[in-house]
Amino acid sequence: MTKPDVSIILPFSNDQEYITIAIDSVLRQSLTNIELIVVSYGSMDSSLSIIRHYKDKRLKILQTTASNYYEALNSGLSASTGRYITRMGASDISHPDRLETIAKYLDTNNEVGLVASGFEYIDEDGLIYAHSLDLDRNTELHLALLLWNPFNSNTLLIRKKLVSNYLDSSKDPERDFLKKLSQNGARFAMIHESLYAQRKADKTELSPQKAAVSRAYWRNVLNISKDDVLDAIKHYGELGDEYLDQYAYLLASVILAARKNGRYILSSKILLNVLSVPGLRHRLKGALKNVSAYNHNPLETR
Repeated sequence: MTKPDVSIILPFSNDQEYITIAIDSVLRQSLTNIELIVVSYGSMDSSLSIIRHYKDKRLKILQTTASNYYEALNSGLSASTGRYITRMGASDISHPDRLETIAKYLDTNNEVGLVASGFEYIDEDGLIYAHSLDLDRNTELHLALLLWNPFNSNTLLIRKKLVSNYLDSSKDPERDFLKKLSQNGARFAMIHESLYAQRKADKTELSPQKAAVSRAYWRNVLNISKDDVLDAIKHYGELGDEYLDQYAYLLASVILAARKNGRYILSSKILLNVLSVPGLRHRLKGALKNVSAYNHNPLETR
């Protein structure tokens, strides 16, 4: 039997309203060599009976004793056989070319350990009301991880060989999982194209929580040279002014957080390297004065 290119793990619990929309969006992908693992955890509604009506052999049903979403994810990971791993929200939608696009990226970029994509927020009726605006280079993605999760985790595609346990029961499992990958040398990437739609009824909470990181992690990541800054300005400048603003706000957030955590030498080093670049100096000064306005999971509303 041919090994699937991608395993999609879809935990569900009382999701009967949207579960067929989510499943259909996966089974109708342009990439067909996949497996969809749906994992039940504490579901008491009709979700399971609805899923059992599917006859597609690529669909696997796991009934577990998992007590929460993350335990269900790990059960799905243990049952997966694909080269790449991703996940799916039970009320979300994958765009038709999502898996083919991100799988091709990993196929052609062997140095990259995981790739995410742009995404949209949709309401209960499936109407788009916001879309992501994300920095995309490995350097900035690791830098952002100092302070927050720079990804929508449902959009991630990860090489399975890098993953032994998806998520644990820590206070911030999403970031802790990514930090482990980062500390093991995994390179991150981002595709700007919106390939995923996340259903979110509450439009007021669009950003993940910040959390503390270890001194060693600060030291390993905060090695930003002037050349790094120049490369970033060239890259994000080609994407547009809004991306340069996001980069400036990211640097401002890191500088202020480093100071707050007693990393004065590190923060001063970054500040000096950034201020020596004329094209970014005025943006950084503005960002430092108004860093609280920066949405670190940036979204443009429609």
